[in-house]
Amino acid sequence: MAALFGDPALPDGICSLNCSTEEHAVNDLIGRSFAGTPTTDPEFSVDWCLGPGLADRGSPLRAEAAAFFLSFSAARFTVRQHGYWTRGLTLAVRGDDGQLQAVCVCRKLSRAERFVDLVSESISYHYQLMSSIVCDRIPKLFTDDALKAQSIVVERRADVAMGQLRTMHHDHADKPHWYVGILAVDPQHQGKGLGAKLCRAVSAMADKDGLPCYLECSGPRNQARNRAIYTHLGYGEVECYKLADPAGDGEPYEELYAMVRPAST
Repeated sequence: MAALFGDPALPDGICSLNCSTEEHAVNDLIGRSFAGTPTTDPEFSVDWCLGPGLADRGSPLRAEAAAFFLSFSAARFTVRQHGYWTRGLTLAVRGDDGQLQAVCVCRKLSRAERFVDLVSESISYHYQLMSSIVCDRIPKLFTDDALKAQSIVVERRADVAMGQLRTMHHDHADKPHWYVGILAVDPQHQGKGLGAKLCRAVSAMADKDGLPCYLECSGPRNQARNRAIYTHLGYGEVECYKLADPAGDGEPYEELYAMVRPAST
């Protein structure tokens, strides 16, 4: 998959994926990574979106639901291949067996999203929804009547999260930049430096363009491991945001961070 500026020169061990042929593998990896497992942490804002009804990290419903919702976020970056200068890249690390071990969905932008971008996002949303229906990838969470109450919680919280992410992006990256939208490592391969390897590849492209990088990160304040990884890669925390429970009676999520890596000088 090529960006407008041509195929990037990537470090050894990193490839650029064609998401039209590997979309499901990418989304499944992201779902497993962000849902967490009994022995690995989830992406904490996604954990909040999944709600108390899906708190069991051993439940396959978690990864299935996370993969479904995050597929729409990935589509915002990668469906734009066709005719948009803001088309994205999906970078990946594969194992010797050819299986994906880590992915980074990113893109170069001239500014934060505007109304015209939201129209394009709506198109990519409906594309992704139809793709999920045709490929029979609608999660059980949304097809089993017994899970309806849980599905409503997840949908409403996901809407809150997406709205807040747009606000964060506009607040701190409303200028030319590289956006690290999704960085995910398969739980079986976490702790090997694969996420950092992919992040450095994006940083190298940004440095070549003389642009800053932007991403969002979550994690408890008393467990700064996630932010420390990005700090080591040159990012700085610029603001902490809160996700308010849409029902009004649940716990908010208060540890969602906007982080920026300044342009190389």
